[in-house]
Amino acid sequence: MSVAAEIRAEMARQRISLSEMNERTGFTKQKLSRMVNVETQPLDIEATSTIAKALGTTAWELMRRAEENAQEVAA
Repeated sequence: MSVAAEIRAEMARQRISLSEMNERTGFTKQKLSRMVNVETQPLDIEATSTIAKALGTTAWELMRRAEENAQEVAA
């Protein structure tokens, strides 16, 4: 699972919409949508940190979960 997929999963767990993330992060809904739905480029650490903070976690934790999930899928 990618970091973007983990962000989507965390947003779903917390029932947070793109509109609410827009308010929490200051990123436009369009930019947020591209960052978490279009996985053509990895998210940069600054954007990941901003999104993580808005979700009440850390970028490191999101990356750890994504890596953990990727290993489970590969096994």
